[in-house]
Amino acid sequence: MIIVDRFEGDSVVLEDTDIERFEVVDKKLFPDDIREGDVVEERGGSYIVNSEATQKRRQQIVERLRRMGL
Repeated sequence: MIIVDRFEGDSVVLEDTDIERFEVVDKKLFPDDIREGDVVEERGGSYIVNSEATQKRRQQIVERLRRMGL
């Protein structure tokens, strides 16, 4: 799974959770509404947001925080 970790200037820092690696990519390769935490997929030299995976991941995080009492 590839997740938008953060933005640094005109770059996006991606975290590939499958191989525990970070990569810095030009922000121009992403849609304008990209956000930290979005799950993305590479398609044809650019990136798209996987909305379903992003929503599922956010729900899992909320549930973990709830179980921790936060």
